[in-house]
Amino acid sequence: MKLRILHTADWHLGQRFFDRNRQDKDQDGNEINEHQAFLDWLLLQLSQTQADALLVSGDVFDVRMPPSYALEQYYNFLRQAANICPNIIITGGNHDSAQMLNAPSNLLRYFAKIRVLGGASDNLTDHIVELHDRQNNLLGAVAAVPFLHDNDLYTYSPDDMHQDRSQKIKNGIKACFHELGELMEPYQKQNLPVIAMAHLFAAGTADEPLYEGERNTSEKEIYLGKINKDKDSDFKIGNLGIVGSEAFPDTFGYVALGHIHKPMIVNKKQHIRYCGSPIPLSFSERDEKKQVLLVEFENAQLVNIQPLFTPVTRRLVRFKGSLDKIKSDLNTFISNKDELPTWAEFEVLTDTYISHLDEEIKPYLPANFVPINIKQSRKNKINNLTTNASIDNRVEDMTPEKVFLQRCALEKISVSDEVLETFGQLIREMNESGEL
Repeated sequence: MKLRILHTADWHLGQRFFDRNRQDKDQDGNEINEHQAFLDWLLLQLSQTQADALLVSGDVFDVRMPPSYALEQYYNFLRQAANICPNIIITGGNHDSAQMLNAPSNLLRYFAKIRVLGGASDNLTDHIVELHDRQNNLLGAVAAVPFLHDNDLYTYSPDDMHQDRSQKIKNGIKACFHELGELMEPYQKQNLPVIAMAHLFAAGTADEPLYEGERNTSEKEIYLGKINKDKDSDFKIGNLGIVGSEAFPDTFGYVALGHIHKPMIVNKKQHIRYCGSPIPLSFSERDEKKQVLLVEFENAQLVNIQPLFTPVTRRLVRFKGSLDKIKSDLNTFISNKDELPTWAEFEVLTDTYISHLDEEIKPYLPANFVPINIKQSRKNKINNLTTNASIDNRVEDMTPEKVFLQRCALEKISVSDEVLETFGQLIREMNESGEL
């Protein structure tokens, strides 16, 4: 018996990229939404591959209360996908509201046999979802686990030290999947595929190429969990809950992970995979080949994992260097007229503040090209050299990012592009929540 699965995650529907949504006009004036273009493509893949199941491993939406157009995209997609694919399983991620995802879950299950698990259940058997074909023949089973908050995993004590909490979270995640593995052994004994879904950070990378010309690289190992002040707390904690491949018992023939936006193989275990986000969600993802994964079983045996690369609707690019170098690079940049306007980030390295920097760059911008973020950094930062000298910034020109960079420079702390991107995301989320 064969089983075909499409594994995807981290859609982040409704995401605003800096101050822009993902809707734009192409060269012919047609309105195109980047997420909608992906969803239309995914429907085509479901049909062409004749997939038996679609697994969406968390972060369906970018915020807990997504805009109405993102909800419309989601439900329209499910309506069409249910006519193509007999099994659709969706789990919540750390960006999702479990309550919002779960609200229509009974209706979706009744009318379209779509299973949605927005948050953890007290009963682990609720997370076991059987896969059936159109004739109701049993094809396999999935342990569908959404993002687990620390209050799902252990009882918080004010006396807990950071290390104690970290170990309790790791132990709780491991215990969850090992208990589910035991509950799913009857399916394994029937020679049926047994699969797990999770939305978390798993440590370890593989040396094997993920796709031609690219090799896997380590992601930052930071766990974005919740501290157990109250159930709705958004206070983030770091370096907790990073689990290894040992968290997933051998019962699972494939582990469909979400949370990290780059395609990854965990700890050289070919069957434990991050599919990555389907479109680039930050400038740090600008060079990645985005994909969903086609996973194939022959009875209980995993026989094939194939990336299906998502089409490029818009390019993200980054220019870094002196102002003269950036002007030169812009002169040689070639835009793609078949895509939405290219979005660009500029980091100008200078030891003297440049006023009206956007006006300096504007005459060199190619056609079909939009600057999204322009910033200035000290030249000597690139060599990790710091002095007490600072760029002559006027108060009205200061931004949280500039203050952050200058403070790090004074403390002799090197700031990577990934850390800067994370800081920017934090500022945007605080702006959206009204905390700034």
